[in-house]
Order: sequence, then C-alpha cells, then structure tokens
Amino acid sequence: MAIDVKLFNSTGTVTTKTIISDDPSDKEIIDVLGGSAQADLKQIGQVGAWDVVKTTDSNSDTLIIGKAPYISDDPKRRESCVLSDDQVNAIKNLIDLHLLG
Repeated sequence: MAIDVKLFNSTGTVTTKTIISDDPSDKEIIDVLGGSAQADLKQIGQVGAWDVVKTTDSNSDTLIIGKAPYISDDPKRRESCVLSDDQVNAIKNLIDLHLLG
C-alpha cells in the first residue's frame, strides 16, 4: 500500500510525494529526498504522529512521514501524511526556531 509524504525546502515550498511501500526502507526515503549514494538519514525530530527527517547531504530537503512502526507491530506500516501545506510550514517554522534559535 502506498503512502504520501510531505517534503519542504528552506524557502517553505511544500511538495507531496508518494512512496510505493507503507513501510519504506531508509534507502527508499533517501531516494525520495534525492540523496546521494553516500547519504544517511538524519532524524530532526518527532511532532505528534510524524517523523521529521532529512539526509546528511548539505542541501537536503526535509521530509515528514508517519512515525516508524515498532518492531513488534504487525503489520509494520507508516501512516500517510495528511498534513496541509500550512501545517507543514508550521512544523518548518518550529524546527527553524529550535535549530536556529
């Protein structure tokens, strides 16, 4: 089952992408973010039911995706991101405030 994720960049532009798997691997998430072959995922934080991640590449967009399932969960799946663009930008502003002071 496919899930939607939200990406945003430093200017606040929000895009919605679809990932084919509802339990994507780190590699699949890195690919959606356009990360390099050497990139790893870096978790920025959690907001409610959402993980906020980016790659270790210096110019990486940021992605909002449903929290990762627990290992004991069956089935293992993430929720599709249903946040509006305004809600995504509110999270961006919160992260900017926290990280940049």
